Amino acid sequence: MNPNLITTGHPTVTAPGDVLSTTAEALRQPLQAALQQLRPGQALELDLRAARMIDSVGLNLLVTVIKKAKAAGGSVRIRISQSSVQRILHFSRLHQHADIISS
Repeated sequence: MNPNLITTGHPTVTAPGDVLSTTAEALRQPLQAALQQLRPGQALELDLRAARMIDSVGLNLLVTVIKKAKAAGGSVRIRISQSSVQRILHFSRLHQHADIISS
């Protein structure tokens, strides 16, 4: 897993696949770097369009990122393409704390 940190007006991290206990640690470092770049009023964008599944460790990582972004005065925008990921985010109520964009 090789997540990318892209800077295009707002910090963006792209996950190359599922966000699971076996892959979440690889996402942690680029997400921390993105959080350090986040300015008040900005949105950190997390591109999960390649993900088909998120497990409890992945959800915990997302919750941590959302809390840290809000503490920094920012927000989180999550891009998804799979209905399975949308169900997970709605079931866990993360859609109430982050902007979910389906494409």
